[in-house]
Amino acid sequence: MKNKFMETVVLLIAMFSFNCEDNPSSPPQINPQENITTVRLKFVNENNFFDTIIVNWKDENGDGSNIYIDTLKFPENFLSYNGSIEILDESKSPISNLTFEIEEEKNNHMFVYERDSALYNDIKFDSLNTDDNGKPFGLHYKVFLTPTFFKHTKHRKIKVSLRHFAEGKDENLQNYETDVEVEFPIQIGD
Repeated sequence: MKNKFMETVVLLIAMFSFNCEDNPSSPPQINPQENITTVRLKFVNENNFFDTIIVNWKDENGDGSNIYIDTLKFPENFLSYNGSIEILDESKSPISNLTFEIEEEKNNHMFVYERDSALYNDIKFDSLNTDDNGKPFGLHYKVFLTPTFFKHTKHRKIKVSLRHFAEGKDENLQNYETDVEVEFPIQIGD
């Protein structure tokens, strides 16, 4: 009787172990939300590599309680800059550069650069890179300014967003969550 009982227990354990194996057809786990503490924009003048502008948005605690934002100061009369964005978690030591992870997952992410309505015809952002499916990604971009831009910049802002498409980007680039969204004030000259 004891042998029969032990055989049954061993059989049940073996069946339970077999049924609890990972199901290869189950969906992959989504990475947990990263702690974004810094959004850094870099602008390099196409005609003068030494003319570089770097601005930061920082949330030192990662909870929105201590935010610092640089003003984006463009020199007068420039017309175009090449730009890039960097996303960091500076709450870790060493600092975690999340940009690389976002780039690896570019089919599920898109950087969006928006200007307020008063600047709509005066400043333009063009994405210089795409994901593996040819859809905008926006890690690198070009900024074009019209001569009228310099007349309309008082109290203006640009908004930068990182959108996350959990199921990949659809045709209309809808169905996303916003991982981070920040605004930078703009100033012309000193």
